Amino acid sequence: MDIILKNTVSNYLCFIAKVVSGLILTSLLYNGLGKESYGFWVLLWSVYGYTLLLDFGFGFSIQKSSAEYVHKKDLTKLLRQINSIFFSYVFLAIGIVIFSLAFLYTCGSLFVAELGDPYYQNVYLFFAVVTAIIFPTGIFSEILVGLGHIYLRNIVRLVFISTNAVGILLMPEIKILELTVFSLLLHLIANLFLLYFVKKKISCFSLSIKYFDKSEVRELMRFSLSAYVVIFTNLILFNSDQIILSSIAGVGSVGIYHLATRLPFFMKMLNEQFQENVFPLLVSKRNIKFDMILTGNKFISFISNLSFSFAFVFAEEIIYIWIGETNPEIILIAHLSLCYSFIATLFKSINNSYLMANDQVSKVVRFSLLEVILNLALTFLLVPLIGVVGAVVASLLALFISLLFYVPYFVKQIDVHFSIWYKKIFKKNNLVLLINLSALSIVKLVLNNDYGLLYIATLALVSGLLYLYMFFNFVWDEYKFNNKYLYFVKRYSLDWKGR
Repeated sequence: MDIILKNTVSNYLCFIAKVVSGLILTSLLYNGLGKESYGFWVLLWSVYGYTLLLDFGFGFSIQKSSAEYVHKKDLTKLLRQINSIFFSYVFLAIGIVIFSLAFLYTCGSLFVAELGDPYYQNVYLFFAVVTAIIFPTGIFSEILVGLGHIYLRNIVRLVFISTNAVGILLMPEIKILELTVFSLLLHLIANLFLLYFVKKKISCFSLSIKYFDKSEVRELMRFSLSAYVVIFTNLILFNSDQIILSSIAGVGSVGIYHLATRLPFFMKMLNEQFQENVFPLLVSKRNIKFDMILTGNKFISFISNLSFSFAFVFAEEIIYIWIGETNPEIILIAHLSLCYSFIATLFKSINNSYLMANDQVSKVVRFSLLEVILNLALTFLLVPLIGVVGAVVASLLALFISLLFYVPYFVKQIDVHFSIWYKKIFKKNNLVLLINLSALSIVKLVLNNDYGLLYIATLALVSGLLYLYMFFNFVWDEYKFNNKYLYFVKRYSLDWKGR
């Protein structure tokens, strides 16, 4: 089986495992720990999520370096860069521990009342120390992504998710200290298995302070900080709406907006499972331009069109089955958010990877900042005028305006005329999308609206088969696929097999 296919399938398996595990464990932990301990557990992991911002984009740099220097067979340079980042993380981890201890023994109980209890103090101390140890080991996952062996990382993740879920299910009594010890040590063991796979793929791999080089850190920082700004602006883009809404329209509006955007959020996650393959491949094949961009974009279009057409037409039914809501405002926001997610994925997912792989990360930063600034300004303007819907309308307008600058710049970079780019990537795909949307809409009008799960599942199957039929009959040749696998997979995955 080709490596890109393995990577993509294993990404989807991990996604499904996380969703299923989350659904089971959330209820179990809430009822088993009790409200107070569960709240403390969620708070710990929320704080840990913010410490990941201390990555400063170096994880993305390591993906780039792993792909680039393995392709160039310059493993000495790669080892220096990996060790320089690893020990930079170690120094940061020491800082995290010192800060955590200072917070606990100075003002911790003022912010979190439970930290005045010795039992919760022990939980906090163990969590702080072990997550600081885990922090540098996160680099091993990024190395495997850069090498193109995402499926190896996913094997470890699947085992970790399964073992964690089974271990918690088998606990006779769930207590937060035992839960913390079990989950964190399991996480650390999983990362050490990732280290094992890294050593298997890079025979000369070793971790030693003697390889640490400040000049390598400075060299990587030029790329990593720009990548970090992109990540940070995306964080603002996807989270600022709720903060602005709460200040202008009240907390209740945040709840409506959050519910309405869950469906687009999951659609976005479904569409991005292939994308992780692209960046390291583009780094190692910088001389390849339009053919790789063409195939990658078309594959993303294929997945996005399929998920969008069904989610858009049956958003009302899906939301009702999922959360029991039929509020027209929620349905409208869901439809607009689906459009935003769909357009952003089509135009930016693969294309951003190409620009960043070709040292155009500063341009990606500028386009991202433009969209963020426009989004914030338009949200402040539109929410008072049209309510909660104004937030998602602002996002769409900001996206459209930024694309007016982004698309011409990108087309110029790949040295292809806009008309050719549109024809090769979007023309037939858009036609198939419109036919599928029309067919599903007609089916919905003809049949009585039924919010049953069987009704939705049947239509999902029919929708998928209809789309696949049209795709393989009208767009197959344009995609340069062979009879079994993607041209993209067949041509480029051979480069990774020896790694």
